[in-house]
Amino acid sequence: MEVEAKTLVRLEKASITRGGVYILKDADFELKDGQNWAVLGPNGSGKTTMLKLLRGDIRPLEWHTRSYAHELGMINSPMAFKNNTGLVTPHVLDQFRHMGWNMTGLFTVCSGFIHGGCMYQLPNQAQKDKAHEVLERLGLTHLVKAKVLELSLGQSMGLLVARALVHDPKVLFLDECCQALDAAARDRLLGWLETLAAGGTQLVFATHREDELVPAISHVLRIDRGKIVEKGPREAVLGKDDGAARRGAGLKSWNVAGACLGRKSRAVIRMCDSDVAIEGKKVLWDLNWTVRPGEHWAVLGHNGAGKSTLLNLIIGDLRPSWGGSIERFLPDNPGNIWDIRKRVGLVHALPNLYHLPEQSGLDMVLTGFFSSHFLLQEKVTPEQEAKALAVMRLLGADNLARRNIHILSNGQLRRLMIARSMVLDPEMLLLDEPFRGLDARARDELTGLLNKLAAKGVTLIYVTHHADELVPATTHVAVLKKGRMTYQGPVGEFMASELAANWQRGERAA
Repeated sequence: MEVEAKTLVRLEKASITRGGVYILKDADFELKDGQNWAVLGPNGSGKTTMLKLLRGDIRPLEWHTRSYAHELGMINSPMAFKNNTGLVTPHVLDQFRHMGWNMTGLFTVCSGFIHGGCMYQLPNQAQKDKAHEVLERLGLTHLVKAKVLELSLGQSMGLLVARALVHDPKVLFLDECCQALDAAARDRLLGWLETLAAGGTQLVFATHREDELVPAISHVLRIDRGKIVEKGPREAVLGKDDGAARRGAGLKSWNVAGACLGRKSRAVIRMCDSDVAIEGKKVLWDLNWTVRPGEHWAVLGHNGAGKSTLLNLIIGDLRPSWGGSIERFLPDNPGNIWDIRKRVGLVHALPNLYHLPEQSGLDMVLTGFFSSHFLLQEKVTPEQEAKALAVMRLLGADNLARRNIHILSNGQLRRLMIARSMVLDPEMLLLDEPFRGLDARARDELTGLLNKLAAKGVTLIYVTHHADELVPATTHVAVLKKGRMTYQGPVGEFMASELAANWQRGERAA
């Protein structure tokens, strides 16, 4: 007679609200011993909230709607269960950046012992030995002395996995942990998850990409608009061929005809023999690159290739080393950083990191006039508010003007960040991983938005990893590898090359 698996967590009509709005409503769910779950759903559907609720990071409206396994039976307190879990999420790394916790790899991993952020005391020898053991198991011993905020995103995520494993958790919760990882880093991370599951660690893995589901995933929970719409064994929910067709999906069409535009003496950007060093360490080498009017560039490269550094160089946050040069908007070539920023907008990959808890969408957009992250003493004029609302209407974000940004989806936040960058009518828009964390619907909406801006004459330069994220307006492609630009040319020529074929197969763009 088959023994029924033990229930670890049970939800019964559990609900979560924020600002009077239901984020999760009437959730019925059981996590049982031995099950590995994928939590699927579009942006804003409630996946992160579901993970927090299950793990015990937040509590439901009614305390008796959630219970946990205990030697005394099912109890309401999550503490014993939570202490036996691990969490992997890019938001932990965002917190490190925000607080300036630039710890070594060893300290980052040891911070997992305290179930918090920074470790404010030296780890003991037993903790250090365990951290070394986990790092060796993941092949990350070379990161022991590296600073976590100076690593590529793939390397940093590896440290976060090790951090979650130091106390041998029974259940590992993962929230969109493949965001912004290149193909090699994604494969490495997913390989670790498969190995962990084979060793007995249970997985609860939230994602909006079904092609990220490792074979060990046994069950699938699908959420939409805060409601559980489907749950059960993987094959029953996704079918036998789940993810196979999507992994081989083709690319969108590109504006190949536009690749020959703007062959003039004028240039939006011109770099000559440009090296960039940060704290004495060279991160970009020998950049010779020209962006002409009418061109829109996708910048490709694996984690740590230097893509974000390139954007910071363009906007003026960094300068070339002696002997190199960068010129913008020739023949004008403004030299003052504030003159540059009036003509260049930058959309970061982390949309709401520094904003106040109760900030509205309109206030977030208005900060673009002041190059700040929130409004404190700034006096907003009626003209500025009118301009912000006009830009929001243009970008389809005016319905977010009065809403708290902390209850918005990633796609809605990204739209507000673009509106924020456009209030000064920039001639060029830089986007750092604009599709990070967006589901298919939000990616399509953002693609349409970027095409609209390109049609209005705004020069686009954006970085991405995924083959299905090339915006149709793209005219040119540049590839960075280890700080060097190894390819640059029209998108049509790139897509016909062996380099593009390798990239489409999920290999490193190199």
